[in-house]
Amino acid sequence: KKDKDTKTFFRLFLPAILGNGVYQLNLLIDMILASGLKDGSISYLYYADRINQLPLGVLGISLSTAMLPLLSKFVKEKKKNKVVETTNECLQLCFFISIPASFGIFAISYDLIEFLFVRGEFFIQDARMTSQALGAFCFGLPAFILVKILAVICFSREDTKTPVYIAFFAMLVNLVLNLILIDILFHVGLAVATTISSWFNAIMLYLYLKKRKV
Repeated sequence: KKDKDTKTFFRLFLPAILGNGVYQLNLLIDMILASGLKDGSISYLYYADRINQLPLGVLGISLSTAMLPLLSKFVKEKKKNKVVETTNECLQLCFFISIPASFGIFAISYDLIEFLFVRGEFFIQDARMTSQALGAFCFGLPAFILVKILAVICFSREDTKTPVYIAFFAMLVNLVLNLILIDILFHVGLAVATTISSWFNAIMLYLYLKKRKV
């Protein structure tokens, strides 16, 4: 029985790692492509992402961590109404916090970057470039959090493969858009591509779960 449990654990665990790591893979792709742009482009994306990660970490990861054991319990007890109710409450909380946070960070992006980073070799022009990337990331913030929540709904049903499949196609979307937008918007185009691919990821997960009537 222990061998069977161990195999089940790794069967569920490994795809979950890949599915949750797609955002970081997208960011890695962005960094590699940004290395071909003018000096400082990697730093602009990195600092913008660090600020955008704050609400993602506080809300997205916290919500998804709290949801998983609760949803898993309801699924095993076959309490579908509880699953739907808990999911709806978490999604409402996600939008209630992430949308104002997104617009709030967008509104003060330049002032925030200037306050936190402008010193030494990081100049006003660098702050302006970084705030442009942060502005693009901001509009993807609700999607970044949604992906965390929607993926957990799949995980609670021991379905760790579907988020990986969807994340793989989202990564392809990101790569294609990167190659298109980098020549038009430079480092900001890379941030826009990540935002669009994250919304693609979130929408595909939502449609899949809706089809399953979760």
